Amino acid sequence: MKKSARRGLTAICMLGGIFSLPFVMFSPMMFDSPGSENNIYLHLLFGSVLLFPLMSFCGAFFPWLLRRWEWSAWFFLLPFFGTGFVIFSATLLQVKCNGNFACVS
Repeated sequence: MKKSARRGLTAICMLGGIFSLPFVMFSPMMFDSPGSENNIYLHLLFGSVLLFPLMSFCGAFFPWLLRRWEWSAWFFLLPFFGTGFVIFSATLLQVKCNGNFACVS
């Protein structure tokens, strides 16, 4: 992989991690409504929101740490797995609880 492509993908991963930090900061407020602490789908969404910046930053740094190996560029896909996990858990909450955070599952 060319160095310019690697730099561009690193910048995208870093920006994704930085822009997701406000969502992480406000994600504990999902548990404000009474009964929401018992909702397993909300816990899944909370965990996925917390993992997304971590996966983005890992997707930015691991390809540079392991750049000697050809397969290291696959780490750039980590933010996409994080995005998929957030979308999956939000969809699951929407389908199972109609988007209600206080749904008892």
